[in-house]
This record gives sequence, C-alpha cells and structure tokens, in this order.
Amino acid sequence: MTGQECDLWLLTEVSDRVELPGMRRHMGRELMAARRHWAAIVSHHRFEPLDDPHPASASVRVGASTFVSTVLPWRSCRDRHPWIGTRHEEKTRAAVGSVIESLQGPVVWGGDWNHALHGPEYAGSRAGRAHLEEAIDRLDLQVPTEFLPHRINGLLSIDHIALPIGAVVGSAERIAAAFEGKRLSDHDAYVVTVQGVPIYDKVLRQVMGLEKSHWAPLNTALRADEQALHHRLLALRDEAGVQETVSPLRVLDVIARRDGKNLDYCSSPRSTRR
Repeated sequence: MTGQECDLWLLTEVSDRVELPGMRRHMGRELMAARRHWAAIVSHHRFEPLDDPHPASASVRVGASTFVSTVLPWRSCRDRHPWIGTRHEEKTRAAVGSVIESLQGPVVWGGDWNHALHGPEYAGSRAGRAHLEEAIDRLDLQVPTEFLPHRINGLLSIDHIALPIGAVVGSAERIAAAFEGKRLSDHDAYVVTVQGVPIYDKVLRQVMGLEKSHWAPLNTALRADEQALHHRLLALRDEAGVQETVSPLRVLDVIARRDGKNLDYCSSPRSTRR
C-alpha cells in the first residue's frame, strides 16, 4: 500500500493494528469482529473525523469534501445488526439510505459495496444494485471502478470508489492483494488518481448559477460543443504560464472566485472564517 503513494485510503474490515507510516487514521466506531472494524480511513491530510453515517461506515472531512468508507450487505449476511430488514434488497436500501442522508458537499464514497455495477451479480442482488445506482445519480457521482475486474475471472469489481461527476479522473486500476504469490485478502485494492475538483460553495453557486445538482450541469458544460469550454480553459491556463498539472476545473475555480470577488459575492456581514 505504501508503494502506491496514495493521499487517502478507504479501508474495510480493518484490524485495529493497521497503521500506515506517516498517515493519520480514523476508525469507524463499531466492530464487525474482535479487534476488527467495519471501516476506516487513513490519509496524509489533516481531517475532521465525522460521526459514522452507518454502523458499517467511517467518515471524515478534508477541506470541504466528505470521504466515506462503507461495507454494504452481501447476499448471505444474517438478519441482525447492523443490517435492517430481512431481504437483501431491504438491507441494502436501508444501509445506502442511511449513508447518503448524512452527506453534504463534495463527496468521495467507496468501500466494499458487495455489488458489481454491470454484468452478473453474484455477491449482492439486482434490486440492491438499483438502490446503489439511484444513490450514485442522486449524489452526482461517477464510479471509475465500475468496469474494473474482480479477482475472479469474468466478474467485475464489487469494491468501488465514487467521485463527484466533475472530477477529472487520471486513472483507475486494480492492485492484486498478494505478496510473493500468496493472497493477503479475498478482496483486491483499487486505486483512482484525480486531478482535482473545485470546492462548491456560495461563491461558485452565485457566479455559475448552479443549485444542489451542480456536478452534472458542470460536467455537461465541459463536454458540450466538442469540449469547447474545456479547451478554452486549457488555453487560458497556457496563456497564464501555469503548469500543465493544473486541471481545467482548477482554472475554472480560480476564474469564478475572482469574478465572485469583483461582484462582492465573497463578503457578507454574517461571514465567518473557517
């Protein structure tokens, strides 16, 4: 894991002995077994621990973004805590609903969802998948892991990472959980690289005229007219002499905030410093 040089990990089924050098750790409160937590998050960044949105989850806030790691019910899980309901579809609906009702602002949500998003469904259920798809749409998320393979040939991953639909994904890959030919887990690791997402707040809302569902129209605008806006932002970045690692979304973020400052959207008698 250290060799992947990730800024943040969403972990599930986590031993309380797990530590990564130089990274802060937040464990979800509830245990799934002795000394094993349902979920945890580790990061190089400073974060604010949040209340668990579901007993099989862990959540933190980094800047304005919320990160959540979740285990969702599998087909053969028992009718007991932390699951609500008797049928798998009911358990998934309750768990997904509990998670998404607590989320605010830009969200990165992942973990062991126990559902493929395409093709055969062997770990979860078709009805459970439908609840996940509805939640992904409601939160304006994209799932770069949706077509990555499972460790079993012919199946797709049931472990996922979902990001705001406006995020510029650089890559998504599966990392086999094996060392010297020996499996370390029945789940593999999945790594997604992202260029960046503008922080959505009052300034961007007023300058761009966007409401709650902000990532979908922004993504549409960047893709419209053969990506005319996307290419215009790249041209502005080059004209300003900014390095190529700065994404078009970051350029848009800077322009919008400067425009907002000129229009006095950034000041308010009720504003507070965070």
